[in-house]
Amino acid sequence: MCSAALQFARRGWAVFPCRERDFTTEPNSVGKTRTFKAKAPYTGQGLKDATTDEARIVAWWRDHPDALIGLPTGVNGCFVLDFDPREDTATGEIWTLETLKADLEEQMGCALPRSVTAVTQSDGVHVYFRQPAGEPIRNRGNLPAHVDVRGLGGYVIAPPSIMTETGARYRWLDRGDWRDDAAIADAPAALIEILRSPKAKKPASVVAAADAADRSAPPPAKREADVDEDIRKYGMRALDGECREIRQAASGKRNDQLNVSALKIASLVAAGALDERFARSTIEAAARDNPGDDDEAQLLATVNSGWTAGMNSPRDLAEIAAASRSRRERPPRAASRPSPPAPGSTDDGQPSSHEGGLRFDIGRKGPGGDGADALMRTCAFLPHTDLGNLERFLKRHGRDFLFVEQWGWLAWDGRRWNRDMAISLLGRAVQDTMRTIQEEADLIRESGVKEDPMPLWDAEQVRAHEAQQRSRFDRIVSNKRGVITLFSDTIAKWGRTSEGAGHIACIAKMAEARLSSRPDDFDADPLLLNIENGTLQFRRPGEGYGAGVRLCPSNRDHRITKIANVSYDADARSPLYDAFLEQVQPDPEMRDFLDCWAGYNALGLADAQKMALFYGQGSNGKGVWINTHAGILGDYAWAAGIETFIDQGKYRKGSDASPDLAALAGRRMVYANEPEDGSKFSDGLIKAMTSDEPIGGVRELMKPPFQLLVTFTNTVSANNMPKIGTDHGIQRRVQVIPWAVIIPDAQQDIQLKAKLQAERSGILNRMIRGAIAYLGSGLPTPEAVRAATREYQEENDILGQFLTLCIERAQGQTMGATPLHQLFAAWQTWAQLLAGTGKPWSAKYLNAQMQRKGFKIRKSSSMVWDDIAGRYDPHDFVDSDGKAVTRDLPPPRDPSSPAPSDNDGGGFDEPL
Repeated sequence: MCSAALQFARRGWAVFPCRERDFTTEPNSVGKTRTFKAKAPYTGQGLKDATTDEARIVAWWRDHPDALIGLPTGVNGCFVLDFDPREDTATGEIWTLETLKADLEEQMGCALPRSVTAVTQSDGVHVYFRQPAGEPIRNRGNLPAHVDVRGLGGYVIAPPSIMTETGARYRWLDRGDWRDDAAIADAPAALIEILRSPKAKKPASVVAAADAADRSAPPPAKREADVDEDIRKYGMRALDGECREIRQAASGKRNDQLNVSALKIASLVAAGALDERFARSTIEAAARDNPGDDDEAQLLATVNSGWTAGMNSPRDLAEIAAASRSRRERPPRAASRPSPPAPGSTDDGQPSSHEGGLRFDIGRKGPGGDGADALMRTCAFLPHTDLGNLERFLKRHGRDFLFVEQWGWLAWDGRRWNRDMAISLLGRAVQDTMRTIQEEADLIRESGVKEDPMPLWDAEQVRAHEAQQRSRFDRIVSNKRGVITLFSDTIAKWGRTSEGAGHIACIAKMAEARLSSRPDDFDADPLLLNIENGTLQFRRPGEGYGAGVRLCPSNRDHRITKIANVSYDADARSPLYDAFLEQVQPDPEMRDFLDCWAGYNALGLADAQKMALFYGQGSNGKGVWINTHAGILGDYAWAAGIETFIDQGKYRKGSDASPDLAALAGRRMVYANEPEDGSKFSDGLIKAMTSDEPIGGVRELMKPPFQLLVTFTNTVSANNMPKIGTDHGIQRRVQVIPWAVIIPDAQQDIQLKAKLQAERSGILNRMIRGAIAYLGSGLPTPEAVRAATREYQEENDILGQFLTLCIERAQGQTMGATPLHQLFAAWQTWAQLLAGTGKPWSAKYLNAQMQRKGFKIRKSSSMVWDDIAGRYDPHDFVDSDGKAVTRDLPPPRDPSSPAPSDNDGGGFDEPL
């Protein structure tokens, strides 16, 4: 039960423990014993103690391992309709789920939509709906008898809680996954209006039941009032339907649908069927839920156009009124027990369903049913083979799993395609499929065995019998020596056989071909960021509008494998983080850059082709900044080993596994810490990792290769900056971000990282603003970054340092290639800038680098450089053994003096 409670907490729904049995006792503060009933909180403050703190939840359920899971409503973004069927033993009156639902729909004037639903331990039903915008729904009692509302200030018991004494359990119906925001429906507008009204609107069914003893027709005034109520209900049904059409309108059809819907509803307002203010605000709210690329002004202009036309054309409701009067003149039905099915009827007395409505099928329906029983019946007739079991698995769970050859299995967990938990979720789903075969057998067995008609029946009796037999699916498959075997028996036997390890293990392997996908199919949209309460969808600027973002529900079709550890709250702020960043980066330009860099890290783009090198000597906030943003981005962030970025003196072979690169698939923020002093960046790898071109030949251990899409940025934190190449292709990619402020020990807060966790949503808002700024105008470059990067480049330009000190431009003079190389090798030894091999540059490499800087070499009797002269000799830097001298350098030589001979090698006569 603790594990289930933790799942709610990880979804962001606070929980608290409730009592699992009646008449538990505890001493109070004054020594007296108090008695508690089942479902009462174990905690002193009840739902006010609810939390998502996992440590506290684990402690609660350690003390009370069988405690029910209390789930506060309202604060989790939902309210719950509580249907409580019962029988009045005094009067014999029965309230079934069907009658309760019908009474509520009659009061609303529209159907109750399908939404996430749980069955209670007493066979009642909890239906979860989203809290509407504006005033929250609270606990109310203005619905039909035995239909209650649990909203803000209330709570429900959540599945899979179990009553210890009876074994009765709470369980989810097949009405969508409670972890999927999209499965929780919006409540009808009519229901919201009723729940927000100061006084309950009495449903017509209650009036009819009260007058059941008097069969006389209602007086004319009462009948006309009822007609008006029916017209209002007709209007509310129409409003609910048009709002649904607006929200579901596809791109390219939104404006037309919004205009038409506004016209239709306005015509009902003009006819007096709806209140104008309520209807207009409801239409506008639906439009905002599906705005497309339109802003607020464009949406309202479209609504105004249709609304004006509708108000000028009132709807003729005469036919609706006439139908209502005819219905009202019929005698009302008395509340009674449901009649048994008529002979030959396919009605089995269970609640019915209709398209788009909510059906409470706690038990099984007969052949005319849908949903879980229809699926169960379909699976029951599948072959009793492993391939038949594969079909069962695919029908029950196929949409929740995908297989990628290069990665393995992925499972939809309600918010993302999960790789880490996929194997365990797949195993549970396969085992559930096998165990459910027994339920298939029960369904067929309970439907009954088909029988032949009696010989003397007339045609009418035969037709009634045949109609009845259509709901029976069991049959005799063998009768050997008086032992009858039914079809349901064979299903049950196959179910027991299928629970063997071999039959279970083979399903996953066979399913690979049926559920295959490619790595490129996942995390492909760089403008989608998956978070705890939905998916942020960024938008590039276009003609007439700027860059922007909107929150949409998590969607399995987006094929997202990652999730950030943060929820979006547009009103959230981050005062502590703001103060921290202002302290460690006083320059506003730098703070704006870091916000933009953080936003760029949240996008799956690499088009800036930049890597950030955070440089500072410690106690300067760079680690706090990186860890805070990595913690917010969650799965999107990856702490790579610094070896991924460093030249280790060996080449990667195309056939080698590259798990360090494979781990970067789908990431957004890749970061590494503290390269060793004297290390050098791998220029080729950094170019590849900051390019918007894919990297080929990447593969995990024992897996085939795939093409890695570069969807990530790279940030390296360093106290010692690694060396870097001098060509423009690498130098333009690395930018140095200085962290120059050192926080004194007395001012350091060792709890700062933990404190910043509470401001994640506020920091996310800064990242969002930075991402929008990047999409609009690109990555800024503050002057401090330009200066630090320029200094870093100069320090890494070895040849440039040599030329500045040792070589002078001298028009008309020449210098031999060999003397130049000897001078360079001596200087490189003296300057302690030898390559990792411990040797100076070769003459060939030096010649190539000189030519890249624009110097001219030609062949005379030997290779010579034009228009340059040396300012020092090799022996100014090294002794006769080729070791660096320790004395001070002499004054530079006058370029007009004779150049050193080719034989004066100063210990470097041999070419290198």
